[in-house]
Amino acid sequence: MMFPGLRGGIGNPGRLERFYGEVDDILAATDFLASQPYVDPSRIYLGGHSTGGTLVLLTAEVSSRFRAVFAFGPIANPMAFIPGFVPVDPRGADPRETTLRSPLLWLSEIQSDTFVVEGDEYEYANEDDFHLLRAVSTNPKVRFLPARGATHSSYLASVNELVAQCILRDGRESDGIRLDSQAFDAAVASDWWMK
Repeated sequence: MMFPGLRGGIGNPGRLERFYGEVDDILAATDFLASQPYVDPSRIYLGGHSTGGTLVLLTAEVSSRFRAVFAFGPIANPMAFIPGFVPVDPRGADPRETTLRSPLLWLSEIQSDTFVVEGDEYEYANEDDFHLLRAVSTNPKVRFLPARGATHSSYLASVNELVAQCILRDGRESDGIRLDSQAFDAAVASDWWMK
């Protein structure tokens, strides 16, 4: 596993661009990871939660190098999220500032198998964004998995364990990650947060 630090965060140089230059940082980290002698560059998986989920969707929209992508609780359009969260004023900004930061507009570009997951409990969930992304997407590479009865993060432990098992089963000769809906629902229901 690799957890890259992005520009402007955790003491790194630069400034937080929020959903723009950080995509380049993820791709640079992927290049580094792929160059390691113990890494199979054809089997690199990308995942993130919330802000990270949004970033991995944006990254999947510009790069096909990932074996599979897991976007947990992403935002459809960060410019509409929290006023001031993105360091650009949407009223006076170049329209490209908004367009390039909105995964909602680029779902058709995704070429890697991508799984979008979010809880369906409104408290602390990006459920509306999940439904909007699902309603707009016509890309068969993008699957949407609602974590029923879960909040924005209560499903993460069990679903990450399920994803890890799927990755371990994903051999060179297989045709990619398969997340069975029943196994997914069972994992969500088994999470200790749900009990």
